[in-house]
Amino acid sequence: MALSRHAVRWPVIARGAPAGILLAPVLVMVAIAAAVLAFEQMALGALTLPFGLAFLAILFFFRDPRRVIGAGVVSPADGRVLVADPAAGRLAIFMGVSDGLVWEIETRLGPLELTQVAGIFARRIVPYVRPGDKVKKGQRIGLVRFGSRVELVLPPGCRLVVAVGDRVRAGASTIAEVQDGLGP
Repeated sequence: MALSRHAVRWPVIARGAPAGILLAPVLVMVAIAAAVLAFEQMALGALTLPFGLAFLAILFFFRDPRRVIGAGVVSPADGRVLVADPAAGRLAIFMGVSDGLVWEIETRLGPLELTQVAGIFARRIVPYVRPGDKVKKGQRIGLVRFGSRVELVLPPGCRLVVAVGDRVRAGASTIAEVQDGLGP
């Protein structure tokens, strides 16, 4: 895995986002048009606001922002640190909104174990890579739809630099430093 800082360009909407995210604006427009025809002004305000807010919330959840890759071991997800156990090299990040998908990533320091935990709402993990694929630091490996948690077990030689309650950003926030400047 490379240690260099470089900008990564990702699409605005994450790969693996549900197809409904693209149909939502069409459905909203049809519902609003029907409401205006049937109930005129009253329905326009009553339907526009909830449908519009729901669409914006889903769009926000499935955004895929550009990030500058951080130094050391970087966060695998956006969220708040729930567990930071330096002795065990274990970290858990709450992602918001219980199936799991476990990745074991071989690094120069040894294996790094990452578990993606899907929330009870959508229960879907969309992998972008397959077993045996090589990944680079900061590379997207999958999407947890309406995910709730990512857990990480770091290889020996990594020192956690985050604490419970810290806010982290995927690919950008340094969560651990590596002895001798080597990176996983």
